[in-house]
Amino acid sequence: GDERLPLQRAAGAHVVLVDGRAALYLERGGRSLLSLAGPERAGRAIAGLAWLVRPGGPLRELRVERVDRGPVADSPLAGALGEAGFRPSYRGWLLRQR
Repeated sequence: GDERLPLQRAAGAHVVLVDGRAALYLERGGRSLLSLAGPERAGRAIAGLAWLVRPGGPLRELRVERVDRGPVADSPLAGALGEAGFRPSYRGWLLRQR
């Protein structure tokens, strides 16, 4: 079985869907991101994270410290995070409301 599942259903956690199927799980607080799909579909889902930080959105900033339990920079999703506007910061990668 997949050690990432089952995922906790918690206030503040988010699931990003691509084509109606779960692709990413953002844990409450946003520090940890788990891919629920292959790199291509999960990469497409990264753009959905920016929706959380849009003007008037629920978050002013999003700091991802780990992807699939490893450092963000080592993740196959690092490129997609950069394209979505995330930037390396002191701890993790940061996306701020513009």
